[in-house]
Amino acid sequence: MGVIRFPLAKATLCFIGGLILSKVCQLSFYDANVISLVNLLTAAIFVRLQRSKPIPIAVVLFALFFSVGALTESANRQRDYDANYSRRIIDGQKQVVLVTLREKLKPSKRHFRYVAAVNALGKRPASGNIMIHLPLKKSYQIGERMVVSGWLTKNAAPANPGQFDYSKYLANKSIFAQLYATDVKSVGFRKDCFYYADKLRSASSDNLAKAKFNPTALAMVNALILGQQQDLSAEVLHDYQYAGAVHILSVSGLHVGFLLIFLNFTLSRMPHTNRWNTIKFVAILLVLWSFALIAGLSPSVVRSVTMFSFVALGTTIRRSTNVFHTLLVSMLLILMFRPSFLFDVGFQLSYCALFFILWLQPKFSSLWEPPHRIARYLRDLISVSLAAQLGTLPLSLYYFHQFPCLFLLTNLVIIPFLGIIMIIGIIVVLLAGFGVTLPFLLVLLESCIQIQNHAIRWIAGQEYFVFQDIPFNTALLVCAYLIIVTVVVCLQRKTVKHLLVALSAVLSFQGAFLLTIVLSQRNNEWVVFHKKDNLAIVQKAGRIVTPLLKSTESDGRLFKTYAMTNFAQVGSARHFANFISFGRKRVFVADSSSAFIPRSNIEILLLTQSTRINLERAIEFMNPKVVVADGSNGKTYIKRWSETCRTQKIPFHATGKKGSYIVRE
Repeated sequence: MGVIRFPLAKATLCFIGGLILSKVCQLSFYDANVISLVNLLTAAIFVRLQRSKPIPIAVVLFALFFSVGALTESANRQRDYDANYSRRIIDGQKQVVLVTLREKLKPSKRHFRYVAAVNALGKRPASGNIMIHLPLKKSYQIGERMVVSGWLTKNAAPANPGQFDYSKYLANKSIFAQLYATDVKSVGFRKDCFYYADKLRSASSDNLAKAKFNPTALAMVNALILGQQQDLSAEVLHDYQYAGAVHILSVSGLHVGFLLIFLNFTLSRMPHTNRWNTIKFVAILLVLWSFALIAGLSPSVVRSVTMFSFVALGTTIRRSTNVFHTLLVSMLLILMFRPSFLFDVGFQLSYCALFFILWLQPKFSSLWEPPHRIARYLRDLISVSLAAQLGTLPLSLYYFHQFPCLFLLTNLVIIPFLGIIMIIGIIVVLLAGFGVTLPFLLVLLESCIQIQNHAIRWIAGQEYFVFQDIPFNTALLVCAYLIIVTVVVCLQRKTVKHLLVALSAVLSFQGAFLLTIVLSQRNNEWVVFHKKDNLAIVQKAGRIVTPLLKSTESDGRLFKTYAMTNFAQVGSARHFANFISFGRKRVFVADSSSAFIPRSNIEILLLTQSTRINLERAIEFMNPKVVVADGSNGKTYIKRWSETCRTQKIPFHATGKKGSYIVRE
């Protein structure tokens, strides 16, 4: 881990620490300035008291980077700006918004979905990004400016425990609300670089479709070359996910690396003089950043192109570029301009994969020196795959809770074909953008994609090699990386001191896991989930989650996700009629089949499936402490019941507004 001794590495870590502190504590710009002044004053006093030592000067610099990180995150937090549209959202009312379309997303069954830049809200200027849902009546273009009338709603928190927090995911992309359009009026186009990049993408796709290019292969080309995944089928996504290869469907460092290799090979015949090297460097930069623009300037593309730009610069000035310095400089520059990228899953996975490849791949390769070129190629491919997988394993378990055991086989299949597909695909896309389609290139490209997809489908079919629903929390994530780093250093240094540190890391992981299990066993609760089609209830006792069913219908996925989040197991389902008991609490479930109201005191009255019972009479007969309505009820019923409970002065909990209802012992 000699890289940690680099001053740049320490400065980058301090900068990231400032970003994380500001993000977690939601520091205002004023608070960040106060912390910065305190840091600098403390460091200056420390230097004043210890002039004879050179170390305090570094302390001042690291304190400065920490402060700059906190200031950068707080200054780039768009929600805090007065002009941001999210500060003027009126719930329950239609609003008129002037937007410019920026990025096309995968459409839903009833809407086209786009990320748009807000230009005005009502009659006042506004700023910020928004997700907009447009009718399927017509097609839209990137760069199109439109006046949209519709319902503007803030992103809602997840309704059920353990559910993916989509609102947090959007907030990390500076998207704080969604607009459901009822009326759309186009008012022209903003013809910037995004507009022309989309024009080229559209022309390429349209010309390839006219040439009767296979639709599945065309969707793959759009994803691998143009960074557009909207047309990928659910079957293809499922196959690549279960094969452990879903990362190649997003343009990232692997794709940019192939492009740089291809460019260096193409330009290798140029004279090796300073003038021609400069021309070559400028040409590479233009191609790389043009590719990034066409691919949509996603975090992974920006990161990869930034890093490989520094690699190209080092090659041009004929200096041996330290790859770790290149990695750190690219990370620091990106986070200075876009600090929100730090909390992007793709950004985290990309940098972890790159760091561990650079650190561990030479060590793995040195274990075996085969005499033949093909054997050396296979060795390098396997060592790169192992290093990348080891570096991203904790993050993959934390975010996706699954592990594909056949990842080595997948990489052996994918990487050779991906290189061919990238080279041919770029040529095909560029020619198609200008209306030229060469049949032999189309056939070759289509064949390569089909062979790769068939191989991935076979690997994905071995589902018993895919471990799913693996519980993993933040404490285990940190401890897992501690184990990986300390064990590798221990194997490299082979000292008693490093062995003790590695064993301590293992013990910390075991301790974190056992503590999580103990806390889970102590937590007993009864949960009514928010679900629109049917009633979903679970009772958790210790580490056993028991689904409570009123009919034969159940949602196994919902129950498994809840159990995984709580480090528990799903037990056998238990059926009930109308009454449920949880500890000393009695619950009456009134559904569409409920024809009578029993005279019995209860604690909770649960209304489901738009039951037609008279709520006022039910409250009079059963005297409930709280009334709960799940997601299977109609909106008019919920509104009427809410008014009744307000009149009767009884708490009313609608899962559609307040999320799942949880009772704990």
